[in-house]
Amino acid sequence: MMYDSQSGGAGGQEDRETNADGERVGSRALSVFTRVLNARILRAHVAGPLSSKQLEQELGWAPKASLRVATVGLCEVGALLRSEPHGARQGTVTELTPAGADLLALADVLERWLANSPFGPIPLPDTAARGAVRALAAGWDAAIVGAVAERPRTLAELSAEISGHSYPGLKRRLAKLRAANLVTLVPDGKRSPMHAATQWLRCAVGPLSVAGRWELQHARASARPMTRREIEAKFLLALPLVELPEDTSGSCVLAAL
Repeated sequence: MMYDSQSGGAGGQEDRETNADGERVGSRALSVFTRVLNARILRAHVAGPLSSKQLEQELGWAPKASLRVATVGLCEVGALLRSEPHGARQGTVTELTPAGADLLALADVLERWLANSPFGPIPLPDTAARGAVRALAAGWDAAIVGAVAERPRTLAELSAEISGHSYPGLKRRLAKLRAANLVTLVPDGKRSPMHAATQWLRCAVGPLSVAGRWELQHARASARPMTRREIEAKFLLALPLVELPEDTSGSCVLAAL
């Protein structure tokens, strides 16, 4: 595959400018599901509004303080709406918003991705799932995902190409990506090993894309526009997954409008 170095590349000027804030489109939506109760709370609201007592009954046992904090957090991101339809004496109720329904669509995509984990299927509320999603979001924010999607890189190369993150910080994020089997080491005969994207990381283009769409649709006031480099990174993740007929030949141009 030919790579257009004028598009910015993993170490291009655009990448250096947009990575300074440490957050890329989609990571906030993904982070919702690094909290144990959030997916269960959202799904409990599918049938209709719930009071706090009804929510406790729907979920079964859960620490009240944790349930309250999670519910408040989902209200803050606009996934739930809190109201008092019968007056304060009856207590407040929460209901699913359109943003919450779309977060559930992201949960479904994440579950399909987690079902294909190299470690075996992982339920979304599981500790291992939270670790994988957290590592994915952190690697995406740090521009590591886009860099290794293009080609394997050493830690020294990543540190030279990516601004906004210290060498030790990148090393820690790479260690978490390797622990989650999102990145693998590829010996190349040199002293420093290369870090390459795994097949499972490439399949994460689905959750990353749905998460990014959610932010652009439901967090437009605070979400910045998706950059050229982020779009390019998703193309680079997905292209090796495409299987073409053996007799296919020629060239093509991919564009995002």
